[in-house]
Amino acid sequence: MRQYITRRLLQMIPVLIGVSVIIFLIFQAAPGDALTGMMDPKMSYETKQKLRKQLHLDEPGIVQYKYWVQNVLKGDFGESFYFKQPVGKVMNTYIWNSFYLSLASFILSVLIAIPIGVISATRQYSFMDYFLLYLP
Repeated sequence: MRQYITRRLLQMIPVLIGVSVIIFLIFQAAPGDALTGMMDPKMSYETKQKLRKQLHLDEPGIVQYKYWVQNVLKGDFGESFYFKQPVGKVMNTYIWNSFYLSLASFILSVLIAIPIGVISATRQYSFMDYFLLYLP
């Protein structure tokens, strides 16, 4: 069992890398960049260039990806443009809503699935078994 879990965890690594590359490429293909959402229209050209250099937006995409991965591995997800605070703090606030919603859906699905399974097992090949198993 331990070997199976280890193998599955190791298989997750290429999937996570692939997903991160795809997400990064999608954001690269979108019009504008990270600075576009942050900057004040009255900001001077020199300040924009300084911020662009600070955020590594003046470098090629592969170098930007490298910096992005390094920051994510350190736990630095950047700053939210909408909330004007660190993304980790925003995630911590809203992740609990997702957790409670998924917990409620899990409990509800278990409360529905177990009785259906018991009925299907005890009344095998009956009308109720077919009705419960093949609901649209």
